[in-house]
Amino acid sequence: MINLGNSEFDKYISEEIQKYNGVSMPLKTGMLRRLLVTRVGCKRLHPNPNDEFSRPEIGPSYRIISDYEKKFLHYGCPSDFCVMGIDPIVVERMHPDGYMILNGHHRWAAVRIQHLSARGTG
Repeated sequence: MINLGNSEFDKYISEEIQKYNGVSMPLKTGMLRRLLVTRVGCKRLHPNPNDEFSRPEIGPSYRIISDYEKKFLHYGCPSDFCVMGIDPIVVERMHPDGYMILNGHHRWAAVRIQHLSARGTG
């Protein structure tokens, strides 16, 4: 299912971790923003450097990612995980930009890999 090589995606994860590790920090988000912002583009989500998904010795499970990819291909674009019976990705707003994934790295990876594969680039 995965068009990109696993090592290619591992490199992407590594670059994301290096880019934000030690630079990013959580931001307190007001109630209004939490209520209004329910969807964020895939490019604005970043892996959590403290999650086992991001650690080279453990890393992502490509079997789990592939399972999610199959579901996404079957149901179409995963614009709403809840409709597909899949838990949404839980994030935390962070500085300098975007959102850090707290729960849902494999779901994010499946969508991200599909987007990278479709475009042929990051």
